[in-house]
Amino acid sequence: MRARIFVVAAVALQLFFIVRAYWDPHRRFGYQPFGEYSVWRADVVRVTRDGRRIPAGRKFHGTRWSDHVRCCGLHSVSRLKPAKRGIGSTLAYFQLALDYVADHTPEDPDTLFYEAKVTYLRNRGDPVELIMTSKRRLP
Repeated sequence: MRARIFVVAAVALQLFFIVRAYWDPHRRFGYQPFGEYSVWRADVVRVTRDGRRIPAGRKFHGTRWSDHVRCCGLHSVSRLKPAKRGIGSTLAYFQLALDYVADHTPEDPDTLFYEAKVTYLRNRGDPVELIMTSKRRLP
C-alpha cells in the first residue's frame, strides 16, 4: 500500500512540474519537441538625473555593463543573438540583470535608472520592440 501511494505521489508531482512549465518563463521541467527559435538584441542606456541617455557599454565611474552581467549571454547585448531557452526566459533574466546593475553600482550617483530597448523576433516573425527599465535608484 505504501509503495502504491509513493508511486502515485511521484507521478502526480512530475505531472505538476510538466504542466507548470507552460507558465514558467524558463520552462524548467517542460518538454517541447520543437522549441521556439527567437533572436534578440538590446540597446542599454543609463538615464541620468538630468535626463541624459548614456550607453551603458561606455565606462562610467570605473565600470561598465559587461563588468556586472556575465550570465545567460547578457554581457554583450548589442548584437543579434539566439534566445537559448526562448524569449520569455531571456526577458526574465534581462529584467533581473537591469535591476542587479542598478543595485550594485553605488559609486555612480548620476544614474537614475537603466533602460533597455529590446528588439526580438519570435520564430522568425515580425520584429517586436519592448522598453524595459530597472528599478529607480534612490538619490
